[in-house]
Amino acid sequence: MAISYRHLIFTLLVSSIGLAHLKADLVPPAPKQIEVQFTVFGTHAYQGFSYVMGTAPKPNPVRFYSVTLSSVYKYKGDQEIKFYDETQLAAALDDMAAQKRANPSGPEPELKIKPVATCSIPDGMKKAVLLFFPRKTASADGIQCDVFALDMGVTSIPAGSMVIINASGREFFGQVNDKIVKIEQGVSPAYKAERGKIMVKMARMEPEYQNVVCGDKWSLAKNQRRLWILFPYSNSKDALPDARCLMEQVPVEDQGVQTASINN
Repeated sequence: MAISYRHLIFTLLVSSIGLAHLKADLVPPAPKQIEVQFTVFGTHAYQGFSYVMGTAPKPNPVRFYSVTLSSVYKYKGDQEIKFYDETQLAAALDDMAAQKRANPSGPEPELKIKPVATCSIPDGMKKAVLLFFPRKTASADGIQCDVFALDMGVTSIPAGSMVIINASGREFFGQVNDKIVKIEQGVSPAYKAERGKIMVKMARMEPEYQNVVCGDKWSLAKNQRRLWILFPYSNSKDALPDARCLMEQVPVEDQGVQTASINN
């Protein structure tokens, strides 16, 4: 009888250990925490977007401009930044605060509104430009924009250089200064200015469009860098996409940092 009792105790102990491991496997890991500085830019000047930083019950509005990057914003919290409608967010946060006052010892109230845009910040990214592209059709989950995080660390885009962000959905023939390049979808390598100038031209690859060329030449001081953004086509019949060239001052503490990967 004693042997059976000990066997039962052993069986229960093994079972409880197995159950504890199972429960641990079922509990989702806590979201990774990040800290990043970012600016925003979109195909048009969006209005009324805000984000929440960590658990602070305060909306942080972002402001878009049609031809320049925004001011610098700071974020600390989950790896995915969520942007909300500013009016809805303020009302939801007020409601959460009222719930907390009514039941101070209760569980933390949850934000119950859906974001209008989200962006997951890659590991290690400390400075970014968040590029907002509107979705062509309405989304059932409430998302209005797709957001791309561009690494603005000075080792990725050094002072005195430019990158091309091709979000048009097509590829192009191109020329940067005297160098012939293929402008593929995504982010190009960094191209270095020559004598304080950088010149870019591009044309469609299809033969019927190769005589349609666009581009420009820009000044680029040693403490500046530029982004040339090719937006998604708003009209599929257009030969070339809409484009914007943005300029940013490199922070003083980063101006001396160089990289061996820059294109000449």
